[in-house]
Amino acid sequence: MFQTEPIKLLQSFATDWLTDFLWLVTQLGYSSFYIPVVFLITFGVSFRKGFVLTQMLVWIGILTELLKNVIALPRPADVDSGVQLLVEGVPNPAPFSDMGGRGFWGLPDPEAIRLYRAQPEWSFGIPSGHVSGTTTFWGGLSLLFRNPALRAAAVLVVLLMPLSRMYLGRHFVADVLAGFLLAAVMLAIGYRLFIRPEARGRLLDLTRLDPVANGPTMLVLALSLLMPFLLLTLNPLVEPQHAGRLLGLNVAFVLLAWRGLPDDAGTPLRRAGRVAVAFGLFLGASRVLGLGIDAVGWNEDGLWTEFGAAAIPTFIALWVGMKIGLRLALYGRPEGKVPA
Repeated sequence: MFQTEPIKLLQSFATDWLTDFLWLVTQLGYSSFYIPVVFLITFGVSFRKGFVLTQMLVWIGILTELLKNVIALPRPADVDSGVQLLVEGVPNPAPFSDMGGRGFWGLPDPEAIRLYRAQPEWSFGIPSGHVSGTTTFWGGLSLLFRNPALRAAAVLVVLLMPLSRMYLGRHFVADVLAGFLLAAVMLAIGYRLFIRPEARGRLLDLTRLDPVANGPTMLVLALSLLMPFLLLTLNPLVEPQHAGRLLGLNVAFVLLAWRGLPDDAGTPLRRAGRVAVAFGLFLGASRVLGLGIDAVGWNEDGLWTEFGAAAIPTFIALWVGMKIGLRLALYGRPEGKVPA
């Protein structure tokens, strides 16, 4: 499963249009695609469903990065100079030739593994983050919204993503299979906690929360606020920005849900206004914070700097975005408790 022969076989069919198409497919696995779409869903369609989807996306990113750095196995283009760099259009500079796995269960050559594990901050392959993230995102959408057209699109993207990653020389067969497996586990957990009929709303409705009667919910809430700080102890296996996003997401949701989340109904214009306000706040807060960090001379790669730079814009976008949306009458009345 760590052989480079399947990769080179796929690349033997390379054409300019195929490379361009599969490169576009790969773009669907980056945060530059996910972030605008989750804002659209969260503020334009359903805040609760958007929160569940974002929660699963953040966690699949954390788990994927952790496993990548723990397992620490190189990518196909790293171990075989015969694997083409189709997007870059330049010769592969890898110092190895045909150092992939020998046989179906064989790992890449030990010499290649040692070399790349010794490199600082190297980008390892297994599991594929594009495959785990795409499968979680589109699978989560299908479970949350149960739309036949959406399911068809999900199947198409989920099947094309591993093909694109192998064709572009970024992942072995084992990498994409591991990505699928990890995403399946994440979807199963998300379904059991938030999506199945028996659990729907149970952990998301905080307006009628009884700390004594709802012990499991209180435990989940406590863990959701403590876990980001625990994740910081895993640095550099997990980047601080992942923990920061998780903290900003969870704190904002708890504060909003405690008072009662508003009705998501509204005209298309109002929904568009909610999305524009929240996404604009996210981009603006990120930009201002970045300028502030540069102005005071803080280390951009510092643990707490990265943590705060991810947590603060996320919190502002969700909490302030919701408050402004309510003030501008872009939402209906909050359910449950009436804000003081």
